[in-house]
Amino acid sequence: MFAILHHIITAARILHNRMFPVDGIDLLMRLDVVGYEGLGPGDLADLGPEGMATALLWLSALCSEGLVEQIVEGRYCLTGRGHQALSLMAQAADKSATLIL
Repeated sequence: MFAILHHIITAARILHNRMFPVDGIDLLMRLDVVGYEGLGPGDLADLGPEGMATALLWLSALCSEGLVEQIVEGRYCLTGRGHQALSLMAQAADKSATLIL
């Protein structure tokens, strides 16, 4: 029973990753790593064409929420609010891990 469930969950994750190769949290973490030099289309080349298009849509949405700002044409970096959001997510993940243990 658990083996079948594991295969179904694995298949769902593979399908999800093909349909949505990147999400907002992935981009926030990438932006945190690159720092103030920002993230541009060249940095997203590993995602492929569909992934890059999805990433650019996410970046636009994150800009409208004030978590990311466009520093120069095509390059984005985190705002102070974006850093706070990442910090809150990390704290929530730590609390979840502590509760599981």
